[in-house]
Amino acid sequence: MSQCRNTCHPPHKTTSYRPTRLIDVRLGLDSDPCLVVSAEVVQDSVKYAALSYCWGSKEEASTQLKTESSNLKSRLKAIPIDIMPHAMTDAVIACRALSIPYIWIDALCIIQDDSDDWERESQCMGLVYEGAFVTLCALSSSSCHEGFLDRSPRHKIDVSFQSTLDPNIQGTYTMIQRGAKLTSDEYIYEPLQEDLQLSTWEKRAWTFQEMELSTRLIFFGENMLHYRCGMQELSENGFQRRIEGDEPLTLSDIFKTMVEERKSSRVSYGVFYDYAADYNARQLTFESDRLPALSGLAKLIQDQTGDKYLAGLWEKDLHHGLLWYANPSQSTLRECVENFGDPTSCIPTWSWASRQGFFERRVGGFYLSQERHVRPEFDLISASTAVKGLGPFGSVTGGEIKLSGCLVPVPSALILSNQTFWQTQLWWVCSGPDPVYAAHLSLDWDVPAEDLPLGISQRYPVSGLFMLLISSSCRGEASDMWGIAENEDDDEAEMGWTEKHSPVESSEVESGDEGWSVASKGNPAGCEQCAQPDFNRHAWGLVVYPAKQAGQYYRCGLFTSRARGAGGTKLFANTGYAEVRLI
Repeated sequence: MSQCRNTCHPPHKTTSYRPTRLIDVRLGLDSDPCLVVSAEVVQDSVKYAALSYCWGSKEEASTQLKTESSNLKSRLKAIPIDIMPHAMTDAVIACRALSIPYIWIDALCIIQDDSDDWERESQCMGLVYEGAFVTLCALSSSSCHEGFLDRSPRHKIDVSFQSTLDPNIQGTYTMIQRGAKLTSDEYIYEPLQEDLQLSTWEKRAWTFQEMELSTRLIFFGENMLHYRCGMQELSENGFQRRIEGDEPLTLSDIFKTMVEERKSSRVSYGVFYDYAADYNARQLTFESDRLPALSGLAKLIQDQTGDKYLAGLWEKDLHHGLLWYANPSQSTLRECVENFGDPTSCIPTWSWASRQGFFERRVGGFYLSQERHVRPEFDLISASTAVKGLGPFGSVTGGEIKLSGCLVPVPSALILSNQTFWQTQLWWVCSGPDPVYAAHLSLDWDVPAEDLPLGISQRYPVSGLFMLLISSSCRGEASDMWGIAENEDDDEAEMGWTEKHSPVESSEVESGDEGWSVASKGNPAGCEQCAQPDFNRHAWGLVVYPAKQAGQYYRCGLFTSRARGAGGTKLFANTGYAEVRLI
């Protein structure tokens, strides 16, 4: 770490921010730590570590050592080390070995039975980990009662030994795998990634931002120790990876670089959604923590863009943010609606956080990130969320987006495409008495195999669904060339459709911008398609279902209507704007 401070990483900057409370571990190897109020610490700069670990199951978490209102005064006097769970004890030992005087541990530095204190402190966790001198990551521990300093590597061989000179001398040699000093170009499998994949730690939601926002990290893996900062990664077996040039590793460094290079807000939103998609597949003990556990990343985006945060989405980017798709967990529309009406389901249905699991921004093989000149096709009236706590990043207890937009009823029967994308179902929407293409549709429920149509000419009955137009994009994007499988033509041929994709000139296809499309990809001001108000554009939107209260709708799917056949924005041409309240 000393070498890191002096060479590969900018010197550690102690910000004016201090965690409200810290644990003082300076008092000597035989002394007990104690809780301190940071504002009362005399030093101008406070050097502290932060612990990133798993509490464990609900049963294990219930026996966690905590600071509560009733014991706050005693914690300020002393926290006997012999009552600390093993993970905390190891963290204190590590800090003392590294000569770090203070450590931040959530269970002790937040008053756990004070909801106001918890809400306030949880929204500052991004600052806590970013400001820490180093974050100690307990990969080899799956609960607060498991330590992480014990060495028990997986790749070892025990060899019995018996002296031939002295029969009384016998024992065991232990051989541990240790690789040669290799760079990332020479190493087949990065050892940190192996330890991460073996850990429960990487599967937990809270640890996501703790890792991504930290400046320096020490990973205590099952196999070995690892060190990472913004410019390098080192492992105990000699592996090393150094970032060439100025490309940073930590998320806080990425956003600092984006600000310095004046990247557009659209790029920032895209980075946020990419990280959120991976984060959403992680596990939580309490589902109400799904948004608070991402508060540090959300605050970074808000600080950069100044935008309003809405339960995982951004107000100025709703024409992108609303268009996500997650693998369904229900098997019928009725199950979806019943789940939406569950009083414990507080996050609005239009937020990706209302579903657990990885999400993408696609319908079948059509990706929003490959579209050109995406623009909103609705007027936003208002957007709000009810949040528990003092800011926008706490637990959400409800929310509504009120907009004026075009609603079109989904026909009473859908056709199952013979295409499969990541084992999810893709449906065709047809218009008129003859089977004329209108849209591709992905539902928020998976129809059981026994209820699926037997052939492409068969229909799956639905009722009460609407398509709500959210965005449109220019025709001729790359996804029409390679994002859809060749089976689409087989589908159309079997249905008797003769109109195929619009021809795409190679000059029209533009590559993505840093892995994410921006609304201004190319030059919309000079785009002939964008300049023509009646030009038929590709359409994107939500599949919605009416809630009990008139004018309110649940989100229950996603669609894209390609500009061919009866599809595109012309599908909505004869529909006036209606006020829609998404809940």
